[in-house]
Formats: sequence, C-alpha cells, structure tokens
Amino acid sequence: MLSRWPWSSSAASKKRAHEHEFASQAFVLVLLIGGVAVVFWQQLVGAAVFIGESDRLNTYLNMRLAEYDALRTYGRAPAWNPTMFGGFSVAALHWMNPGTDPIAFFLQLFPRDRVYQALGYVSIALVLAACTTAYFYIRDLTGVRIPAAIAALCYGLSVFGIHRIAQVDNAYLTLVLLPAAMLATRALITAVGLIFVAALLSWVIHGPIFDQLLAKTTLRIRPPDIVLQHPPDLIVLPIAVKVALTTAILVAVLAGLLRRPTPAFDGRVAAMIVVATFAVVETEAYAHFKVNGSQNWTYPLPFGSLSYMDVPPSVMRPPGQDRLKAFADKAETEKFRSILVSEPSFYAGLFTSHVSQFWRGRIVGGYGTGVPERLAELPWPEGVRGLRTIELRGTSINPYLLALLNVKYLVFVTPDLYFNTASKDALTPTLGGAPTEVVNIDGISFGLIRNSVTPLPRHFLVEKVTGVQKTPRLQGDALEARARPASESQDGTHPSALVREQVNRLASQSLAEDFRGTGVFDASGSLDVAYRDDVIDVRVTPANRERFLVINERYHPNWRARAQAEDIPIYPTNIVMMGIRIPANVDRIELRFEPFSSTWAAYVLMLLAVLIFLAAIGAFWFAQRRVSRQPS
Repeated sequence: MLSRWPWSSSAASKKRAHEHEFASQAFVLVLLIGGVAVVFWQQLVGAAVFIGESDRLNTYLNMRLAEYDALRTYGRAPAWNPTMFGGFSVAALHWMNPGTDPIAFFLQLFPRDRVYQALGYVSIALVLAACTTAYFYIRDLTGVRIPAAIAALCYGLSVFGIHRIAQVDNAYLTLVLLPAAMLATRALITAVGLIFVAALLSWVIHGPIFDQLLAKTTLRIRPPDIVLQHPPDLIVLPIAVKVALTTAILVAVLAGLLRRPTPAFDGRVAAMIVVATFAVVETEAYAHFKVNGSQNWTYPLPFGSLSYMDVPPSVMRPPGQDRLKAFADKAETEKFRSILVSEPSFYAGLFTSHVSQFWRGRIVGGYGTGVPERLAELPWPEGVRGLRTIELRGTSINPYLLALLNVKYLVFVTPDLYFNTASKDALTPTLGGAPTEVVNIDGISFGLIRNSVTPLPRHFLVEKVTGVQKTPRLQGDALEARARPASESQDGTHPSALVREQVNRLASQSLAEDFRGTGVFDASGSLDVAYRDDVIDVRVTPANRERFLVINERYHPNWRARAQAEDIPIYPTNIVMMGIRIPANVDRIELRFEPFSSTWAAYVLMLLAVLIFLAAIGAFWFAQRRVSRQPS
C-alpha cells in the first residue's frame, strides 16, 4: 500500500492527484470538522456546558452576560458597569471591548438562561476557524492537502489553544488571525517539519497519561490514598516506560527515513504517516481529556480539581427575569449595595465577579484589572484585598466601612446561588454564628446578614460641605482629614485644622476634595435620580440657593456633569463618592461616564491606525510587484 504513494512528484502522481482532488478536499473537510467535533461532542449534543477555567467564568462569561443585559436594556453596551467595585470602567478591560463584535448581537437570539450554552458554540466555531486558517496557510506553504489538514488540526487543538479557549475566547482569536495574516503576507517559511517536531514533543511532554500517573500535577483527577515510596534519586517507572517507548518510536521513524525506498515499500512515507498519526491522536486525546475529562465534573463544588469545569445544561444557567427581580427585591439592589461572603470550605477561589453579574447585583467586591485606588486605600481586614480582588471570607469587618459604601447586606454565597440550581437537600446558611436570614427563591437558598450600622443612601442632598486637602481616611466610625482653607493665599501659612466627621452624619455634612473652605447649602425639596449605568439623570426641585448633591457611585475622573448645557465640576466626596455643586434654579443634571475611548481624540487615533495598516499593506504589495518584475 505504501508503495503507491511515491515520495517524488511524478507526472502520473500529479494526474492522479488532479483526478482525486474532490476526494482529498472532502477528506480535509471531514478531518477538520470531525476532529473538532470529537473534542466538543458533549457540548454539540447538548450534554454539557463547557465553563473552562475560573478566569473564563469571572472575566469573559460574566462580561458577555453584562453585554447581553445591556443590549437588552439600553440597546448598547455602556462604558460603566455598577455590578462590581461600586462601579467600574468597562473601557478599562484589557481582554475584550463589549458591544464591538458580532458575538454580542448573536447572543441576542437566545434567552438569558442559554447565554453560556450559546457561547460554547461560539468557542467551538473559533476552534474550527483556527484550524481552517491554519490549514489554508500550511497548504499554501507545502502544496499538499492532507498533511496540511493534520498539522492544522494539531495547531487548533494544541495545548496552548485549549488553554486559551478555556480562559478567554477573545485571546483565542490570535490563533485564528495569525495564520490568516501570515497567509496574507505569504511569508515563505518552511514550517511542516517544525510542526511535526512540535507535535511530537507535545505528545512526549504534555500527554494526559503522564499527568495521571504522577501525584503532583495539575491535571491529576484524584491522588491515590496510598503513595508508594521510592528513593528520590530513582527514575519513576511510568516516566521510564514512556521515555523508552518514545525512544523506540523515534528510532523506528528515523530508520524509515534513512532506509532506501524500494518498489514495494517506501520508509519515508511510512515515517511520515506514523508521525502524523501520533500527532493527531495525541492532540485529540489531550484536548478531549482537558475539555471533557472527569476532573471537570465537580458540581456542586466549583472548579474542584483546580482545572476546567463542565456542568450539565440544567446547571449554572443565568437566572431569568423572575428570579432576578426576586433577588433584587430581597437585596434591595435599587437602593443599596451588598458584599458577598462565603466559607472557604465551599470555594476558596474568586466568586464575586461571577455572582455579581450572574444575579445582576450591586456588589462592593470584585475581580478585574486592578482594585480601584480609592477602594484599595480603605481599611479592609487582612486577606480581603488583593492586587486585583476584593473577596470577603468572614463577617469580621468594620460595619462603618460597609455603611460608607452603601452596603446593607452581606450575601452568604451557597452552591445554590453560585450555580442557580436548587440543592436536593435544604440548606441552612450559617457563617460564624452571625444572625443569618435564609432566603429561598424558587428553591435557590442563600443567606442575608444585615449590616449592624444603617448604610448611607445611594444619593442625598447635604446641608454642609467641608473642603479637605487630601483623601480622608476612615478611622473607626469617622472620616478624618485636614481641612482646606477657603482661599489660596491661606495655603501653607499655618497648619489646617483636623476635620473628623462621623460616618452616620455624612448624609448631612460631607467632606469634599478640591472644595475650598466650608459651604452651607439648601437640602430641602424632592430628589429623583435615575441610574442607567453610564448615565445618571438627576431631577431636583429648583431652589434660589445652591445645593450640593452627593451620589454614592464610585468617583472616577471620567465622569462628567452637565446642567443647562454647561459643565459642572464633580468633587471627590467622602473618599469614594461624587459630589456636585448644583447652581441655583437648576432642576435637572445629567452625569455621563466618558472614557478616553469615546472621545474624538480616540477616534482620530483609531483612524490613523487603520490608515497606517492600509499603507503598510500597500507598501508590501508594491514591493512584491517590484520583485516579481525583476528578471531572474
């Protein structure tokens, strides 16, 4: 059989290849689609939903869900999201730009509880797209179809590829676009041999069998109860066997390559088939193991194997409108924020970013590109604040800190709440003996612990404002800062007085940075505030005197306030809030969050980038034409 496949390209072989062109194209199509389908068959038939790593759940899936909700509510993706950190800039996310790609609009075809499942199909499509672009590029380099298809499949389902699609789908676009870009530039790099060698090395080093045989690897499903002791200087038996088998196969392949071909047998063709077969089988086996292995099925424990996670289609479906409304009513999300708390025995990883958007809450904690500076400077208990996270693990926290942040409830996270799936047994959420109200929403049980201190309102008019030199510090139950003089001539002439304001009095007497001296304002009349993520619409009863409005939304310098077509300054107030000095006789103010990406300067830079890209393509095309016209 192998003698029919001559190594050289004779006229007869070319004619035969032309006659069988349709068959080879069909084989390539079946190989690429079938290879991807084998790995993701459970997702394709609806038997599982692939969640991937915890990072994918906490960064990509939750932001896709936020994008979905925003498009349903506003018809666009706002630049400000209130679900974490007391509000955060969506434009600051480095892993995606919500509302700017077709996936966001594709998801609108599905109900909310099917968004994660639909995103699984998007992931599969991306993997197939990467295999396809890699196939076209490799075929362009080699001129052969089947070897190119094999290499492309190994590329799309590689270790790096599977890890990328399991973490952030947008990052996997690199694997889709890289071969397409290389094909566009037609870079002549001999890559087939490198692909085969890389695939072989991947099989030797990253095989799942190897990881299952060793006790201390991240892919191990469950460590054995009894571990056989062996001297540390001896080679572990499974590794030795694997190395010996690999060496034998490599020697056989090398012998086939060096053996002189005969009419009955061509060792070079045989060696190529062996290498390609090993590459495909090992890639498929590893990818299937990572995506569908038993180590992923840890429900009701999130990411129990510290690897990926798969769930049945009935588990971790985003809540529908009825449950969202019931949760919002119990947590009073329109008026107050919450903070999530959980026992480490349930899940020691991050949960706020997932639960906050999953249930559309307004949460103080979170996980993102970094903890906002003003939140980071607050006196959190040890271990609560990290570089990029705020996660509460117990109830030992200053209640005045929570009151300052508009927090009324500590929400006790249970498996029911995390997965939006009712447990078979009734849950009794308890946390360190704290008085916990057990809430049940359609069988979903979780706990509510009320803050012992009345939280500050979401918005309020104050009677008195004192200017301070620097951001105040929370000391126990009060804010402390040095007062700012009323005029610039008094700056630095003598030490300013220390101002101390009780947290529970900030609703009438607040501290504002960039504000000079002390001001007294009219706090009477009605106040109506409508929040639409990056737009806050304020309506107030007109008054003959100035007013000072405090919005308990996290201060960010990109917020802008306007009244009667004129800009109004926004003062950092009470550490984390925004203060607006309302002119007399004004009855409406609009606040908008306007990041740099929404400015004309950003649009000009984007246009310049496109023009530079087009100029580079044009220059390359002209250079290629000049080279092709030169006599050989």
